[in-house]
Amino acid sequence: MAPMAAEPALVTPSLLEWARTSMNIDVESAAKRAGVKPDRLRDWEAGTGHPSIPQARRLAAVYKRPLAALFLPAPPRDFTIPHDFRRLPDTPVAVASPRLVEAIRAAEYRRSTAIELSDPDEGRTDLLGIGSVDENPEAVAGRVREMLGIALATQRSWGNEYDALNAWKSAIETHGVLVFHFSRVPIEEARAFSVAEDRFPIVAINGGDKPRPRIFSLIHELGHVVLRLGGISDLHERDPDSPDTRVEVFCNRFAGASLVPADALLADLRVRAATATSTWTDVDLADLGRHFWVSREVVLRRLLILRKTSDAFYRQKRAELQERQIQEDEGEEGGFLAPPRGAIRTVGQPFARIVLGAYNEDAITLSDVSELLGVRVKHLPAIEALLQSRNVLTGGDR
Repeated sequence: MAPMAAEPALVTPSLLEWARTSMNIDVESAAKRAGVKPDRLRDWEAGTGHPSIPQARRLAAVYKRPLAALFLPAPPRDFTIPHDFRRLPDTPVAVASPRLVEAIRAAEYRRSTAIELSDPDEGRTDLLGIGSVDENPEAVAGRVREMLGIALATQRSWGNEYDALNAWKSAIETHGVLVFHFSRVPIEEARAFSVAEDRFPIVAINGGDKPRPRIFSLIHELGHVVLRLGGISDLHERDPDSPDTRVEVFCNRFAGASLVPADALLADLRVRAATATSTWTDVDLADLGRHFWVSREVVLRRLLILRKTSDAFYRQKRAELQERQIQEDEGEEGGFLAPPRGAIRTVGQPFARIVLGAYNEDAITLSDVSELLGVRVKHLPAIEALLQSRNVLTGGDR
């Protein structure tokens, strides 16, 4: 007896094309990632054939869309790529790459999945919209830091920068914010982005960045959530009179004040004795940075704001630090993170718990769990075990 043909998925052809083009992926790349021939995908988009249900499911995963979306008669109201980017300084704005579009789409997809699989009262945060660009960012930072429960003594007790990253990340997650890592996007294009919605707001940071810049990006994007103004933020303040620049200035100042409170920095004898014309050595900046697990540049900016150095010295030193950082980054290779920790690092602890909880309640299949967490089924017991611990260390690369 001849084998039965796979049941076709009667998807809407135009929806297949929309899902692909909204990700900025060409036919050849999409077909390769879905494991089909390009001509076959072209036929499906033209309506001269239909994928099987497993093939449609793979395409939905590639496009980061729910499978049901491919059966709609018309495209749903879609997310838009935010227009402001948090990039490296002096990096020009460009059209978002397919990888960046995919990272944003994946984050939105996880958020919609979290909403679908959780109770209606879950995912609401007390941090959303509690600040305004008209307020003093130092004051807003003080309120938020108190809400997060990060005491100065605790901050100084962290053993390394990865401990610091994990602690800030976990504190933010306990307030209903989904914190994701994305990868394969150069930091020159985007270091972080955020989605400031009522339920499960998102902060996503580039896993390819070093830990201390990642910490700053995390808190900077939290500033966008606090302002209820999500986006892909831009540290390059081009037009001082534009609303976007006002937001970026606020979020930069908010991040600096959250990580390095003014009173704590002024308590250092060297800082207290300094004046508006003082200069600072790399050793001093590095030592002060270790107290707060921030970069030398963040410390330098805080010293300028507190009038403990001059604008001329700040500009000169900042340029030196950035040039040195470029040289240090050249040829540097990332470390290895085991798949279970890597999965939790990517999707965050709250999302992983929501997915596994839905599986335990028979709301989704084991295959769905594997797809949503981005790992093979064999890793799921290890992920479940990790999530039972009090704090999963997933911020690092090792």
